Formats: sequence, structure tokens, C-alpha cells
Amino acid sequence: MMAEALAAAGADVTVWTDNEPFLMRDFLEFPAHEQIRLHVDPSFRQGPNGRFDVVFLVPSLRLDWSVYAAAVSTANSLSVPLVFLDFEAPSWYNAENVSKRSWPRVLPWRISAHFAEVILSTTAFGSQKARQYYHPGGGGEAFSQCYCAINNFAADEAPSDRQNQIICITRMDRTTPHKGATDLMELMCDELRGYKILVIGSIPNDVKQQLENRAAAHGMSFSSRKGLTDLEKFREIKSSRLMVFLSHFEGFGYPPVEALYSGIPCIARPLPVLREVNGEHLHYLSEGVSLGPFAARVLSETGGQASPEARARAAQVARFDRYVMSLSTLLSHLQLTPKRRRKRASMFLFVSASRFTSLLHRGVSTLRAWQGMPRTS
Repeated sequence: MMAEALAAAGADVTVWTDNEPFLMRDFLEFPAHEQIRLHVDPSFRQGPNGRFDVVFLVPSLRLDWSVYAAAVSTANSLSVPLVFLDFEAPSWYNAENVSKRSWPRVLPWRISAHFAEVILSTTAFGSQKARQYYHPGGGGEAFSQCYCAINNFAADEAPSDRQNQIICITRMDRTTPHKGATDLMELMCDELRGYKILVIGSIPNDVKQQLENRAAAHGMSFSSRKGLTDLEKFREIKSSRLMVFLSHFEGFGYPPVEALYSGIPCIARPLPVLREVNGEHLHYLSEGVSLGPFAARVLSETGGQASPEARARAAQVARFDRYVMSLSTLLSHLQLTPKRRRKRASMFLFVSASRFTSLLHRGVSTLRAWQGMPRTS
């Protein structure tokens, strides 16, 4: 989505990636899609040709330093700004979740961010947490924030055909218990008899069977789908009367915004980022409140329709054209701001991925001392 927005802002965009993104199929009709070029390089050793004005680095949890070495080296060799995308600072994530992100997996995030001109977070709350974790060479001025965009083109195209359906977009794998997917058991109740529960996402077979049995016991039905296009996803959202989003932690939280934009009320936990992005337009589930009866009450009070104010808020936050404007402002700032020289920046000019890997193998303590970074988790 960021590549599409940068292209719509007038940039020629090259995406240097180790694999062709399967989501590209959802963006073929975007207004400037033809200005995006894919450069697929599994090793991140053979960079794309061309003169680039800015490098955006999208981190992942793969224990592979190649992409970070490539991004930092490219930015420094061309003397252009590096923008590090912050979805959720590891220290914030670890403080809020039972499952932790290990230091070796996020260490390249912290080192790469040290050389960033901008650390771009998806929420203001997330940016506050990023300030406590990352230590960019440019200091506090490096931190910025930009809300994500939804695919409102697909949302606008999808037909609305309301049914007695409650939708949940989540992941049900045992590595992400914070998504709260297992809490769906509490949704099944006699007050929702006749409703269908639809989960978009992967579900282990044993959990799926439990949900099916629990739903049937209350005169409800349960089904799941995965691998949907954006158009198919929004068709399901707009066929529902309610969305349930049970995550205990989020860096941004797309589904509630997608629900409100589509005119569907949404139940969610009162997370700081959800309140920041959606205001009081979500129906927040307080601790100790039973989910099923609460959902029945929300359906009764709203008639399965989000308020006009809620829809307007979602459009203001997450429409694609708003995202384009925000990134245009960022690009203008980067072009006007002189490149700050980084301490030891030349070290990364021709550093190979294997060199990064060998540094990792020397031990985390060596790397901490090498960068002079504090030992926060």
C-alpha cells in the first residue's frame, strides 16, 4: 500500500524484495500502479539499478540481516535518507504480550533505525513507544507518524448485502495468542441464535471443530475463509451486521477501520491505538463483560449500522488519498532537510549480509557494546 501511495504522490517506486508479494493482485487498478517496479532478489545482494532519492526499510521477524544491510548500505552509498517503518517497538510488544520477540530477531531493527533519517510509526501512541526504544543518530527529530490506508477502492466497489452474520478478521495460530481469537468461544450465546459467525483467517482444525460445536449448541453456525482478495473481504464485511475484533494488542488495527468505513459497527477491546485511530466510534468491551450478550445489545442498539460520524472518521483516517497526502508531505520534508551525517555511517557502505551475520554470531553483548546502545528489551 505504501508503494502505491508513493507512486500516486508522483514517485517512481522500485520495490526490492525477496519474493513477489501475493497482495499485488489487489492493487492492479490503483491510479499509479504502472509506476511501481519489482526487483526480486532473494539474497538482497544484487540491488536494482537507478538513482534513488529515499530508501524505505520494512522490517520483518526473519532472522536474516541481508535486507537491513542492503537498505542501510544503499542509503549511505547514495547519500539519501533512510526511512525505517515502525509497526510496534519490540519493548512495547514484549511488555504487553505473553509471547516475546527475542533480542536476536529484532536487533537488526534497532541497529538499522540508528541510521534512519525518519522512524515512521503508524500511530502517535506507537511513536511514543518507538522513542523509548530506538536511538536514531538524528535524535528526537527523526520520529514521525502516519496512519495506514485501507483499500477503499475495493471497499467502495463491494456490494452491501446485509445478513445475520458476525465477522471476525484474525489469526488463530498458537504463536500469536494476543490476537484473542480463542475468545470467540464467548461469542456463542442464545441471544444470537440464528446468527452465522464468519472468521477470515487460518484456524487450526481442532479449534475450528470446537467453535462449530459451540455455535451449534446455541442455534448458531460457524465457518471460516482464507486467502481472500480485498474485494472478497469487503464483500464479506458488508454482508455482516457486526464485526468482533478481540485482539489484546495492536500496533494499528486495520479491521475496525475497515468495518467502520463499510458502515458496520465493531466491538473491540479498549486499546490505546484503537481509541486514537477510531475515537469513541467502536463499541469497547470492558473487562469482565460477557461478549455474547454484549454483541446482542450492540446489534439491538445499532441495527447493524455504524453511525455516519463513525464512517466519516474512518474515511478521514484511512482513505488512500489521505495517505498519499501524508506521504507527499514526508517526501517534501526529506527533500528539504539536509542529510545528517551519521556517526560511523561509512561502516555500512559496503557491508555484506555475511558480515552482518558474523557480527550476530559473535554475540548480542558484542553488538550492544559496538553500537553503545542501552540494554532495554
